[in-house]
Amino acid sequence: MTSNDFGHRKNLGKDEENLLKQFWILLIEKVDEDNRSKNEKENRFQENLFRTIGFEHPDGILLRYLRARKWILNDSFEQLIDTIEWRSRIHLDRLMFNGESTIEVNELRQGKTFYIGFDHFHRPINYIGVRFHLKGEFSSESTENLTILTMEIGRQLLRDPIETVTVLIDLTDFSLKNMDFQHVKFIINVLQNYYPESLGLALIVNSPWLFNSCWNIIKSWLDPIVQQKIRFIRNVDELKEFIPSNLLPKHLNGTNQRFEYIGPSRDEINQMETIRNNSTEEKIRRDFHLKCQNEYLDLTRQWTRNSSASIDEQRNRSIEQLKSSFEQWIPFIQTKTFYHRIGLIDDQQYRRIIDQQNKCEHF
Repeated sequence: MTSNDFGHRKNLGKDEENLLKQFWILLIEKVDEDNRSKNEKENRFQENLFRTIGFEHPDGILLRYLRARKWILNDSFEQLIDTIEWRSRIHLDRLMFNGESTIEVNELRQGKTFYIGFDHFHRPINYIGVRFHLKGEFSSESTENLTILTMEIGRQLLRDPIETVTVLIDLTDFSLKNMDFQHVKFIINVLQNYYPESLGLALIVNSPWLFNSCWNIIKSWLDPIVQQKIRFIRNVDELKEFIPSNLLPKHLNGTNQRFEYIGPSRDEINQMETIRNNSTEEKIRRDFHLKCQNEYLDLTRQWTRNSSASIDEQRNRSIEQLKSSFEQWIPFIQTKTFYHRIGLIDDQQYRRIIDQQNKCEHF
């Protein structure tokens, strides 16, 4: 699926655009209601909304929920609210702040799930080596944190207008000791309820006959739309229709080297401490992001009442500013990951802060 398919922001009918506007009206009303609340500890809906949007296009996020709920506005609105509440309930902001330190290091080293690059459709590829997962080997908290962190990293790897991820599920050497129905159910629940319309394609390769009975159970938990995105690969050479061979491991007829986790160096740890101790700069960037949020909401209010070429242009510029301001704030609220260390995610915002700090110390 591409972003030009019907129901995406660059290909909307009049009815769908009106539903998008109504969705924003409901959200803005909730933001306004929350901001009028006298309980400052609880009136964080606006911040939580824009943390949920993150790096992505705000309209693109809302359209995901509308498509997932068959364009039923109230259902879409409720699901997004549920997502925001879920992110707060599981302390997702804390998870992103602490990153890989919330996961047992031996689980990180296994390479049971990681990103290997981009497929022929420019979607990030999440490789899952099922044989590396043994039920109960690590705490459920560690494995669930790894799953959620992986999903959030997938969002950071998206490049507009791409909105979905490809998942490569490798069942090579699969046995029943690798089958963890509890965690599979967790993944499906999180994916379908809190990251809707984020799966572009799932490729299952080297599936043995004993997986058939497992699949019959798993399939019953999947939304029919999600089921349609799953494809069993009978011949590993078929993978090259979707994924460049240099990204595939050797046992799948590729040339990619075996996964090797790279943890944070002492310099990186010191740099992150330096960044986190700069509370003055953090406040400046937080306030700037809040300013960009308010400007975007004001323009969106106008857009919902009377769209015009001028308002559309201003709103598009505001979206770019919103994303830029979030990126500038990121080093203070999210720690570096393996993907920053290997260059798959740019760490320039982190480096800029350190350079700025060094200049201040020099003078």
